[in-house]
Amino acid sequence: MIAQHLTPLPGGYSAVLNQLDLFGKPDAAVALRLAHAISEVSGAKGEPLLKLIETVWSTLRPEPTPGVR
Repeated sequence: MIAQHLTPLPGGYSAVLNQLDLFGKPDAAVALRLAHAISEVSGAKGEPLLKLIETVWSTLRPEPTPGVR
């Protein structure tokens, strides 16, 4: 299973979702998959990784998902 090979994200999933303001929102799962990919590709850790995730997410999703508040 892929999830067995994922390294933990800094601060856990809640830190990533809080950084992106996605906690409890429909885009949370896809954002976490993206966060794992960014972590693996970049090798960044800690706060720099969270900032990189935020930058990439805002580039890919500059507007909120329609129908999601």
